[in-house]
Amino acid sequence: MMIHIPMDISFANITFTHKVWYNYDGKRFSISCACVIFLFERSKVSHWPPEVLREELSASAIDGFAHIPTDIMSWSGKLVECRGTPLHIFAAIGLKEELRTAIHQLSEGTTAKFLTDQRGATPLHYAAVNGNLDICEIIVAGMGSEMIYHLDNWKRTPLHRALYRRKAQTITYLIQLNADVDTEDFTGNSCLNLLYKQSPKDVEFIVSKLETDCVDNRVQFCLLYMSMRNKNFSHVHQLAQSISVSSEVQIGSTLLHMSAEFKLLDVTKILVSKGFDKSQRDLTDFLPFHIACKFGTIDQIQILMYPEMDDYDVNKGLQLCIRHGHIKGCHEINVFVKISL
Repeated sequence: MMIHIPMDISFANITFTHKVWYNYDGKRFSISCACVIFLFERSKVSHWPPEVLREELSASAIDGFAHIPTDIMSWSGKLVECRGTPLHIFAAIGLKEELRTAIHQLSEGTTAKFLTDQRGATPLHYAAVNGNLDICEIIVAGMGSEMIYHLDNWKRTPLHRALYRRKAQTITYLIQLNADVDTEDFTGNSCLNLLYKQSPKDVEFIVSKLETDCVDNRVQFCLLYMSMRNKNFSHVHQLAQSISVSSEVQIGSTLLHMSAEFKLLDVTKILVSKGFDKSQRDLTDFLPFHIACKFGTIDQIQILMYPEMDDYDVNKGLQLCIRHGHIKGCHEINVFVKISL
């Protein structure tokens, strides 16, 4: 086996992973790899064009290659060793017509559990991990959506695989089909956990393509939280309209803290109208009201004050307004105190 690594690839942020086992010529081998493409001597070439190969090698996978993408190998014998069916091969390499024909020729009643390789992976696992949306659609249309929920030997669904490899197109597709986001794989990661680890660019893509009204509330919350944290505000208003208060998870700053910090008045109004808690504190013991005082947004200060605030929190707000030169904020707080009395 030889390793081909283009010289202009950056490996600065690669995450190395645990050992991956595979069988070859009756022997069992283990490898530890991150973003390295393994090419067998008899293959000589990669299926990926150079620009895609560079992108994959430069990308930092969330958990390295716990599942080696087989579309980078031009030798289909590797898949045969994994007891992959022709459907696995067609899904991995991206042969659409051959895949459609193979699905059409399946015996009636064939289910996902009968279409797994020795790693427990279905053809949809391969399509998802390779980011091949067309192949995913062909598989689901031809074989039904039950394959979306199938767990491989690592207890990972196709969505797990797509999330680990940051394949935004297939992530979006599988979430839109209400793929399971709760099941934890053998490392304890659920798909919801992994969604929080996606890059700002991928989150923006997912939000832009997803019909958010039709997905799990917790996914909506995650995407809204990530969009605000990444300061990508183009879809924040739309997400805020869809979200419900029951989906909120305390992750340091709350949505109200962030809407106050980024001066998103309309979003703050929506969140307050939906019953999001004004009294939740961030890791620095600040209320959303304190954040509004710090950044001097008068309308936000008015909205985020509430009658149950004690003198300590009111005085902290005044101090923040004074420290940051927001005199009008001090006036609003004094008016609020007089009315409360």
